[in-house]
Amino acid sequence: MSDSELTRKWDLCMADAVTKIGTGFRLPFGSGLGLGMANSNCQHDFNTPYLLH
Repeated sequence: MSDSELTRKWDLCMADAVTKIGTGFRLPFGSGLGLGMANSNCQHDFNTPYLLH
């Protein structure tokens, strides 16, 4: 994975996390759910090249 691709994926993960946590503040446990969903999405994005299709 090249540095530019790695940087792009990290930027997308951070933007996704901020968005999901920010919208989750309406509920008491929403920010935790948002963080968990963002973490899951980031793991999927970083592991995609290694998945068998």
